[in-house]
Amino acid sequence: MRSLLVIFFLFGTCAYAQEWPSVVEIVEKVRTDMSLDQEQFDAVRLIIEKNMAKRKQIWDTSSRGLTVAQTAELASELHGELREVLTQYQMKQWNKILTVIVHDMDTASAAKGNDQPLPSN
Repeated sequence: MRSLLVIFFLFGTCAYAQEWPSVVEIVEKVRTDMSLDQEQFDAVRLIIEKNMAKRKQIWDTSSRGLTVAQTAELASELHGELREVLTQYQMKQWNKILTVIVHDMDTASAAKGNDQPLPSN
């Protein structure tokens, strides 16, 4: 459940701040911080790309952006797909990476003077 909350904060609050991390940024963080074999790395990259494309499509076609329900559904899909590829230990590492990304976004948002800082865990 904690991992779903982290994913929700990453992708949900990013939508409101309009500072979505790119697939490249996420994948490079995964490459540096996780011990993935090439097959896992390729699978994780594709999962993230697919999830971000869905988010962008909804964002671009909706006048209100992503709803809380849509964000939760996409976060749940992402988590489920990653669990099929990653070990339990790697999922814990994934959650830590997301926490760092959220923290970095929070810091960048505060430095730019954007609204409220993003929530951190």
